[in-house]
Amino acid sequence: MPVQRITTMPNRLLAALMLILLIAGAPVIGAKGQISVTLLGTGAGPGGGGRGMITKRANAITLIEAGGLVLVFDAGRGLVERLAAADERLIGRADKLFLTHLHSDHLTGLADLLLTGSALGRRGALRLWGPPGTEEMARHLEKAFAWDIKYRSNRRRPAASLEPKDVQAGRIFAEAGVTVTAFAVDHWPPRLDASARSQFPALGFRIEHGGRSVTLSGDTRFSENVIRAAKGTDLLIHEVSMTAGRAPAAGRGRRSAHHTSPEQAGEGFRRAQPRLAVYSHIVFGRQGASGGEDALIRRTRTAYNGPLAIGRDMMRIEVGDEVRVLNPN
Repeated sequence: MPVQRITTMPNRLLAALMLILLIAGAPVIGAKGQISVTLLGTGAGPGGGGRGMITKRANAITLIEAGGLVLVFDAGRGLVERLAAADERLIGRADKLFLTHLHSDHLTGLADLLLTGSALGRRGALRLWGPPGTEEMARHLEKAFAWDIKYRSNRRRPAASLEPKDVQAGRIFAEAGVTVTAFAVDHWPPRLDASARSQFPALGFRIEHGGRSVTLSGDTRFSENVIRAAKGTDLLIHEVSMTAGRAPAAGRGRRSAHHTSPEQAGEGFRRAQPRLAVYSHIVFGRQGASGGEDALIRRTRTAYNGPLAIGRDMMRIEVGDEVRVLNPN
């Protein structure tokens, strides 16, 4: 796998100014202080984050392996296919899923993991954590596939099932030395005001193991909660929209007002000071209109000069004594 080039200074958009070592093989997952992150899907929205993106980037999916556990964050389009591309055995091992919110681009892979994971080795329930509304959604999903679940279950293969839990901010998971802490973020619809926050709850997560940490912003406007949660984190994975804050068309709400602009993300990175900031869930907007990755970096650099990478599907990041980034082949 080629090493990802990471920019650290303005106006040097493709310079590799932070040296990242290329490791010859995968580390032992669960080694002390080691967290392995794979960006299975880095696209945004039903269309993948912009015209022409639906076949280039899967929707939001992040795989984290630590302490011998397999944790999946969000279940966007392409989840099972991306797990298979990483290691087909992960499909049956992935039995812990955390949802940032209930948008379709974070959910359409859930049914596939529920059913295919049961066929490929998962013997217990698929455990599911998410904001209020998760339990109700899960009950309806099981009902929708009740015929298939009943048909395929037998003595050797228990019926596929979900074990959902609605969660609020706070520590929501602690096993094998791995903890997951949820925090509230702001992702209510652009057409509404902040009073809609409780009607459309959304979460970010901080994952910790062996003194190392990874923070996921989830989908959000600029959020003080993200900055607080990410203080001192090794890796901050943050959403971004190139169209956030643009002037609205007549009669319409401000475009992408429920997302974070590159300038706002840069300000958050500057204040949180992660060892590495990585963009995922990237909204480029109309093809060619946003200026692409160069513009994304340039706009971020108006506020932040630290280590930064643009996420790509199947990019792997190893968090230990060093933060190593491996690009897909």
